[in-house]
Amino acid sequence: MQGFSERSGFTSARHRPWLGSGLCLLAAILVWNQQKNAQGPVTNRTSTLQLDIVDDGKQLKLLVRHRELGPVCELMCYEGGPFYYGIASKREDGSVVFLHTSGKMTATTTFTPAVDGRIWMDILVEGPEQALKEVKFMGPCMQFWHSENFKRQGSLVEFIRRCFLYTVRGPVGLLDTARGPMKSFKADAPENNPSYTQWYVPIERFHPGDIWAFGASGDRPVEGIVAVESEDGRWLAAIGCAYTRTLGQGWHDCIHHVPDMQKYFDRNDAKLRHRSALYVMPNDKVRLLEAFHRDFSNERSEIKASPTDGGQLRVQAPSRNLPAIDLALGLADQSGSRSVEWEVSPWGGLVRRGSSWQMWAWPHDDVLDFWVSLAQGLQSTAVKAALVGKGWQPAASPEGVPALLWQNPSDTGSAALFWEHSQPGQPASGLAGLGPHHDEVSVRGRLYLMQGMESVRERWLKSEEEWQHSLPYRMPLEIAAGSADIDGVRFVPNAEDQMNYGLTILPPWKDGGTLHVNFPEHFEYGEAGHGILRYSDKRSNPWKLAPDGHSASYEVESLELPGVMVQASAVAQHNRARFTFRIFNGGLTRLERIKPLLCFWYAKLNGFPDKLSDNFQNTYVVQAGRLLNLRGIPTDNPEATAKVTYVRGCSQHDCDAFALRRGGLIKEDVDQALIAVTDKTGARKVVISFTPGKSVLSNAAIPCAHADPYLGTLGPGESAEASGILVFSERPLSEIMAEMK
Repeated sequence: MQGFSERSGFTSARHRPWLGSGLCLLAAILVWNQQKNAQGPVTNRTSTLQLDIVDDGKQLKLLVRHRELGPVCELMCYEGGPFYYGIASKREDGSVVFLHTSGKMTATTTFTPAVDGRIWMDILVEGPEQALKEVKFMGPCMQFWHSENFKRQGSLVEFIRRCFLYTVRGPVGLLDTARGPMKSFKADAPENNPSYTQWYVPIERFHPGDIWAFGASGDRPVEGIVAVESEDGRWLAAIGCAYTRTLGQGWHDCIHHVPDMQKYFDRNDAKLRHRSALYVMPNDKVRLLEAFHRDFSNERSEIKASPTDGGQLRVQAPSRNLPAIDLALGLADQSGSRSVEWEVSPWGGLVRRGSSWQMWAWPHDDVLDFWVSLAQGLQSTAVKAALVGKGWQPAASPEGVPALLWQNPSDTGSAALFWEHSQPGQPASGLAGLGPHHDEVSVRGRLYLMQGMESVRERWLKSEEEWQHSLPYRMPLEIAAGSADIDGVRFVPNAEDQMNYGLTILPPWKDGGTLHVNFPEHFEYGEAGHGILRYSDKRSNPWKLAPDGHSASYEVESLELPGVMVQASAVAQHNRARFTFRIFNGGLTRLERIKPLLCFWYAKLNGFPDKLSDNFQNTYVVQAGRLLNLRGIPTDNPEATAKVTYVRGCSQHDCDAFALRRGGLIKEDVDQALIAVTDKTGARKVVISFTPGKSVLSNAAIPCAHADPYLGTLGPGESAEASGILVFSERPLSEIMAEMK
């Protein structure tokens, strides 16, 4: 396993007399091994993460700190499994080593901070072979209750709302999953509305049903990772590994993954070798999944599925002798479909969409799982399946098994399709039922490709039992990002060709139009305005959008200043978007008085002021605690074509020449870098704010707004960051301003 060392020495082995002489002796042996020839994991000293040890005499925990966030989490190494309290040491390279014992087994866990917000958690378990074979799980608990950024704010439900995992639908918040009830509480108890705890079984594992009466969801993760967003939406923390038994969130503000330790048993030398990874990074679900795939690139799926012309799926078994077979799924009424072709989902698997239905498919092991969601009112609609393929022919299903069965005589292979609920005597027709929210209609099925016919009954009984266990589940009829019916902010590709760092934003209003942000319009330094980034740079637009439109990010190097790196990110949260803007001076030039201009262009927001309008009449700032209209704030020239004001306490006044030339320098400073624009009726509002703030700018005839941040001066090797928020609302401006203050 790359980056893993069997020997993990202690620079200062610590122990307590009541732990026993065996543990002390083992610690001494590890010290000797380190002094002799141990080579610990290589630590990247540029990591943003710092590791420390928490030891209260009863539990060992790993304390994770972030350079900017401070404390992130405490990791209780093994909340479940055979190992409990042990000893620990921090090494000179910044890594931390835990040593636990159980009977004749020892577990050495090495935590190594690495680049890109990762921490490797490498476990080596040694001992008698039979004892190792009985280690089913070693479940760490990632605890956030001492983190100002990640801990729950009020009720546990607030924390749960920020947790997510990856399903066939993509990244899904835990409150957007079906949550099974906790049987230790009554159905109407507050703890069950919603259920305070929930466990999820990965799709490649058999679902055992309720686990410890904590609440078990029938929604199936397709990746072995679980994560939580920070309270401000800018960051995420996650933990995962290649093979997990369960994922979940417990009684507190914590998240869990439970590795399937027997998947890591090395029978050649009778040892358990396991690796997990912890992540602390900007909130970008695409980037997190990409990092997880790089770290754990297991090719597990044996069965393959791909779209074909005509809206079918071609399914191929791992056996080269077994020919592919095509699966067709159809409804009686497919009129008005946006698309009748299957597509490869950006999150993995396949998806097919119609105007009143949606289908998903996920291949794994020897089975293709699939789901069909229908619009409300189509409960009685049957979903019909058909199998077609050269070399295949229909076969009789075993008695009592409702299977659509085909056989390949030359290879004695069989293809068996099951529906969870099918029409009596018609195994090709699947019947739908109401989902957990009583307004969702869905049906699920699976197709097995296997050798022989004798296991058809066994597969049916397994499927039937698993479907009974994995209730409730949720497969809503989702609307694709970018449609006219979206109910939250989304990011879409740049719609303004002349704004090279442009990002187009869909508001949460059905007929809202678009808002465009040039991020940045200019990014300069020094009195002369030397360039860092400019809207006219000769490069392709660098924004990388998540497939669901919920996030976007870029990282570029300045074309004019080699080594100067700029990072930007945007995260959608219901009616708002959060931005980060970071610069690292990796060059040789001192960047004096950095000046970012972030232009929010609202000309294409329906109902908002357009070009050559009196934009001041619809624009507001906050001075001395008062919400003021820009038209009413006096300047030297009553006919000013632009107005500029600075944030109180900021000494960098770099827009004076522009403001004086346009006649609109406002003498009194504003309270914060915040600017609000309303539509022509005053009903809809857009509010923009950045911190730390530098200045606010508006043009009379140009429909754009600036609330620009302060980044100061950066010498070589230094960095700075600003964060911003964009709010779309129809609430009174006074309420929005008070909340943002």
